[in-house]
Amino acid sequence: MRGAIMDALNQAGGAPLIVGGGMAGAALALLLRHHGTPAVTLVESHAIAAGEPPDTPSFDARSTALSAGSLATLAKLGLLEAVLERAASIETVHVSRRERLGITRLHAGEHALPRLGAVVENRWFGHVLLRAVEADPAITLRAPARVTGIRRLADGYTATFEDGDSLDTPLLIAADGARSQTRDWMGITARHEDLGQDALIANLGLAEPHGGVAFERFLDDGPLALLPLPDQRMALVWTGPREQVDAWMALDDDGFLAALRERVGAAAPRLA
Repeated sequence: MRGAIMDALNQAGGAPLIVGGGMAGAALALLLRHHGTPAVTLVESHAIAAGEPPDTPSFDARSTALSAGSLATLAKLGLLEAVLERAASIETVHVSRRERLGITRLHAGEHALPRLGAVVENRWFGHVLLRAVEADPAITLRAPARVTGIRRLADGYTATFEDGDSLDTPLLIAADGARSQTRDWMGITARHEDLGQDALIANLGLAEPHGGVAFERFLDDGPLALLPLPDQRMALVWTGPREQVDAWMALDDDGFLAALRERVGAAAPRLA
């Protein structure tokens, strides 16, 4: 199937257009080139400073957990070493349920893997992806640039830009987020359902090394994850009903850490 898509792109002529230069868009541009696409155009609405870590809504202080399969893909793109420069390896996954007996532990060595995955802050991950995009002369990066309309053609699409420019493409890819304007212009519908749940995300300092262990703990009001980061830190993802998350966020530092310690369990490393 992948070969058929690439053949069709090559026969159609013109470069695929990816709208959205975040994690999905930048990675896809590199993957298309890796699989033989002659040229790609990538459009991002925010400015990107050459050679500097990006400071956009997509690439901030949040973190991404990359599976072993994702790391293998980055290795094929020649980006794994750069990503791991500022990533923490996941060597063990520890899963538990509050007030229940039994735990599950997964170890990289048991699966003949150097690591089960890795956790990297989005700003550094974006830096690695976008520097690779900039280094490829067959990828045209338009940033900042904003698409203001899409028109369907018999053999593709025409995208118009805020500056009055337009571009024809045989393949238009919407990578501009969950509430994609590009998707709406293309007439692709989506259904949104509010479950009343939010996630509190934070980076935490530790009083002791994490040892490359990722913790997932299931609580009555939702799951909680602690993921290893470099420099004796962990990324927290704490999920619960919206009102409860709002209450956690309203706590001062001491109150927040006390509430978190009460829930993470004795196996997790001590929080600073």
